[in-house]
Amino acid sequence: MCPALKFSTQKQIDFLKQRSRILKVLEEIQAVFSKASLVICVGNFMTCFSNLGELLFYSPKSVALTIIEVVFIFASTVMSLLSIFYTAGQVPLEMNTSSRMSRKLCEKRAFLGIVEESASLERLLLHEETFLLSGYEMIYFTRNGILTILGTILTYGLLVVSVDLKNEN
Repeated sequence: MCPALKFSTQKQIDFLKQRSRILKVLEEIQAVFSKASLVICVGNFMTCFSNLGELLFYSPKSVALTIIEVVFIFASTVMSLLSIFYTAGQVPLEMNTSSRMSRKLCEKRAFLGIVEESASLERLLLHEETFLLSGYEMIYFTRNGILTILGTILTYGLLVVSVDLKNEN
């Protein structure tokens, strides 16, 4: 929200301080929730497969009740996974947005002929540092991870169903 003429050295330093504070908070969040988020994701992923197994083994006995139970449990676990990936995937997007805004302001200042005294300050400002939240450095929470997880569940689900259908025939 700052015009290019008012994006002075002091404003740039304030921007860098705020970005540094945000990165510090993100690192603390990562340190605290890294293992827990991995366990939650693995647990939800396994719940999807156990629901599929329940559907395969118990559906011939009581079709309606089994399908209703599986749909409710499957929906809650998938929504939990999707919300984790969607929310944590917002972090790199917001960081890229702030980096683009600062780059645009620096470019506008250069176009206006305003030269900064400190080239290292502009270099720090233009340095893009994306931060990805992860589950113990094994699962990286990005928005494209949503499609990966849904595709994995669908692929393995169809494989298990096709194996079960072959065994019945």
